[in-house]
Amino acid sequence: MDTNQPNLEDIQPVVPEEVSVPLIYHRHPINLLWPGIFSVLAIITIISTAISLPLMGIIDASLYLPHLILFAGIFIFLVVSTFFMNWAFWFFDVWIINEEKIRDVELVRLFLYRRSEVDLRQVQDIRCEVSGPLANLFHFGNITIQSAATAGAVKLMSIYEPYKAAQKISVLVKAAFDEMSRPENQPQEGHGENNE
Repeated sequence: MDTNQPNLEDIQPVVPEEVSVPLIYHRHPINLLWPGIFSVLAIITIISTAISLPLMGIIDASLYLPHLILFAGIFIFLVVSTFFMNWAFWFFDVWIINEEKIRDVELVRLFLYRRSEVDLRQVQDIRCEVSGPLANLFHFGNITIQSAATAGAVKLMSIYEPYKAAQKISVLVKAAFDEMSRPENQPQEGHGENNE
């Protein structure tokens, strides 16, 4: 048995068992509440207007009913499209955290993504903010991760249970720092120099 073989634990970063990686975070679904309410109210208004105009005798149903159905259909299509655009921005705004990096993937416009990465060993501070009665009721808030990287701060917005999420991220940051401070990962003195 060769004793010079590295142990498998020495090669892979040691992640505490209580944190399963990767951590994937989306915005809380409550972010879709206002677009959803707007969409439902707009559709109800459009349908009730389309039904009430011929019934009240404001327009002649025999002449204008096809046009009314066409315009109502177009407005309903626009309202539903607006809701699905909000859903797409919600769904594709994701933060992925593994043993080494924090990745922020954001849908800026349709088919245009912005992606930034921060090394966990460059994290300097993690702050949580839960503000407002809705955030307290539904347990969501923002996490700001300040780093020494050129990207600056990464902000995880409207995360479910932000204090628990921040604790998990802190554990991964500590594991990354512990991995960096292990003796086999430190640069050795005199390595590559000619000693005469």
